[in-house]
Amino acid sequence: MKIYLFLILLLTTNIVLGQSKGKVLGTVFSQNAEPLEKATVTILNSKDSSVVSYLLTDTKGKFEFVKIPTGTALTLFISHVNANPFRKEFTIPNGENYDFAHLKLDSKSLDEVVVNIVPPVRMNKDTLEYNTNFFKTRPNANVEELLKELPGLQVNMDGSIYYQGKEVSKVKVNDKDFFSSDVRIATRNLDASLIKTVQVYRDKGETKKDNEDEDKLPITINLKFKKDFLKASFGKLYGSAGTRSRYEAGGLFNTFKDTLQLSFLGFGNNINRQSFDYNELNQEAGLGRAENYGFDNFGGRNYSGKANDIGLGFNLNNDWGKKTKLNIMYMLKYNKAENQNTGNQISLYDQEKQYSASDYQQQEKSVGHNLKTLLRHRMDTTAYFEFTPNLGINSKNNSTFGMNRSYTDLKKLNDATGTGGNKENTLNYSHGFYIEKQLNKNHIVSFRNTISINTNEKTDTSFQNTNIYDTAKPRTSLWYKNRTQNNSNNLYFSAAYYNKIIKKLNFDYYFTYVTNRQGPQESVYINRDSTGEMHAAPYENSYRYKYQDYITGIIFYWRPTKDFNVKFGTAYQVKANHFDLLKINSVEKSSLGYWLPNINIRYKDLNLGWYKDLESPELYGIQQLVLDLNPLYTRKTSFIFNNIEKQNVSISIPRNCSLM
Repeated sequence: MKIYLFLILLLTTNIVLGQSKGKVLGTVFSQNAEPLEKATVTILNSKDSSVVSYLLTDTKGKFEFVKIPTGTALTLFISHVNANPFRKEFTIPNGENYDFAHLKLDSKSLDEVVVNIVPPVRMNKDTLEYNTNFFKTRPNANVEELLKELPGLQVNMDGSIYYQGKEVSKVKVNDKDFFSSDVRIATRNLDASLIKTVQVYRDKGETKKDNEDEDKLPITINLKFKKDFLKASFGKLYGSAGTRSRYEAGGLFNTFKDTLQLSFLGFGNNINRQSFDYNELNQEAGLGRAENYGFDNFGGRNYSGKANDIGLGFNLNNDWGKKTKLNIMYMLKYNKAENQNTGNQISLYDQEKQYSASDYQQQEKSVGHNLKTLLRHRMDTTAYFEFTPNLGINSKNNSTFGMNRSYTDLKKLNDATGTGGNKENTLNYSHGFYIEKQLNKNHIVSFRNTISINTNEKTDTSFQNTNIYDTAKPRTSLWYKNRTQNNSNNLYFSAAYYNKIIKKLNFDYYFTYVTNRQGPQESVYINRDSTGEMHAAPYENSYRYKYQDYITGIIFYWRPTKDFNVKFGTAYQVKANHFDLLKINSVEKSSLGYWLPNINIRYKDLNLGWYKDLESPELYGIQQLVLDLNPLYTRKTSFIFNNIEKQNVSISIPRNCSLM
């Protein structure tokens, strides 16, 4: 027995020694003996040139690797945008560290054109570039498998990708918008062997304004493909059937080249399953390329009951040269859902048990048409505009049946049965327009306009029989019909001037005007205890609300050092409210001014913020007349006309925060 234990101990010791790890450290200098910040230091396995690890030098040019294999032939590769690459073979002795001490990189010659050594990982200005020749994948591997091999990128099981703790939000192909929002289906359908270079950077977009907090910029991956990848078509088909008439089917076809993409899709199922995941459609169908994020139901994600979901759609993207981009996206969605809930409850009141039981059934049909577009054009290197009109037409029919009763061991308390339904039609149109012009290096002007027009017509009907056994009149019945039309129109204008004359202190001055009109218009009819239909005007909660906002403000951006950033400013807002309470012939008006200061301080990973904000009154709290049609509950009058002032305080300290 002792011999076996000794052999196991010996084997374990050999494994531990074989897995010994060490440190690799050093400092990188330029030819002029100045520390090189953001030099890319990569350690390769000399046997197959695969990347073991990489990092960027700090402000003092220092680098330090930990847990690097010892006793293995390795290669140190250093690159910097202003220096020639450096390469050296080395091996870490077992149980020791390897210190390169001071490494000096030769400066690039001005007439140097040909670069003979392409580094595996390098920083090219603000872009991190991976040379895929140094990262080994199996034959026929997809892009996702390649990305898993790239140090610094985290690929989760669901296919989402993170860089420096932030999720990648967009993918480009050869510098062209192709996929965005999520990349998992694209990465699972494209062949890794087609990719030459993977670039990762924080996307500043089209604007010429400086971004004072680059950590908040979205992460973009740009895939540089080899010359043989000029165009491609791919897609998917699936189908299945089961007992009780259950089915699932779908198909998607996508074809693209460098500047054109066209996608068609169709799906259907009645098993409460998402036919195409939203992120999947953003990628494989290119819906995200338009930078539109409003299509949120692609069949089957019903949180209760069962449903039959059918959808059809297409997506067209086209880029004209480097200046103009067009996207047209259309979706037709059909949903038929059924839901049933039953419940039982026991409550104890003064040592007496009270029982309640309920049953609820619902059926709903809905049809929706959604059209979204994006047009972006860059007039020249100093000016561009975006125009994004959207249209939605939706209809919904709903029918319900409900029953509930309450009783004790000795007597009945109440019971009620009822049927109901509603019909709803909505029409929504909106557009956004933004134009920006850089007058010169230090002066930028911009203008933004948005319009939103929403019309909602809804008719609710219900019939309820109620028995309340402890009253003189125990039985009542009520037929109720409420037709509501709610129109909401919003108009927004904002003009801004951005100045960056003073070094490290920029400011943005803006003026904004907003006007909004909304309010329900109700028509209520009732038939109580079969006495005949009547117009119940005293129960109509109709009113109109209009507000106008005039806002002027200034924001300063101060960045004395690289790690220290302060954004502060103030705005003055005049808010004019106008309430017209139609049923009680009352008009409420107000026009008040508010100072809204704000400040945000960021030092490295520590972020502190405080600002004041203003919101319109809560409309759902307005009830002009007592609503007591239902004998089981009553709604009292309520008037909430005050603006809502808010103060927001935020403190952000990310994990592994380093303030030194």
